[in-house]
Amino acid sequence: SMLTLAACVAEPIDGEVIANFPTTTVPTINGWALDPNLPVAVQARNSSGTFVEIATTTSAPSGWSWDGSTWYGWSISNLVVPAAYWTPKPFGCGTRATLRVEIGDFYAQSLDQPWAECWDPEGTLSDFLDNCTSDNSPLLTIETCGALCC
Repeated sequence: SMLTLAACVAEPIDGEVIANFPTTTVPTINGWALDPNLPVAVQARNSSGTFVEIATTTSAPSGWSWDGSTWYGWSISNLVVPAAYWTPKPFGCGTRATLRVEIGDFYAQSLDQPWAECWDPEGTLSDFLDNCTSDNSPLLTIETCGALCC
């Protein structure tokens, strides 16, 4: 489907611990789109389950080719996820937030392992998606560690 081919979030991966509580800043969120100059919107889920845009950027004007497609990078550094979007984990073990990234008209796929560990330069996009895409995609859960649990 077109959804799976449109874009991905390379960092952070689904379920990644990004910092120690109470930090709410993601050091970097980045990934790839299949078109240049596309709007990229990072959204966070609030307590009522609605996704709200918290940051925007655009995909790069030039890219690199792999498996018959050209890939255009995008990146946001020091993304602050406002406190309202974090929920406590059990037993005081920090917090978690759920993000998704909309690129153009599609939601970017989230990964369940670092892309460099599952990407094969000799492989195909289909292989990459099979090996790397999170079961929760396009949702991306990020977490902080609490003092008792890291």
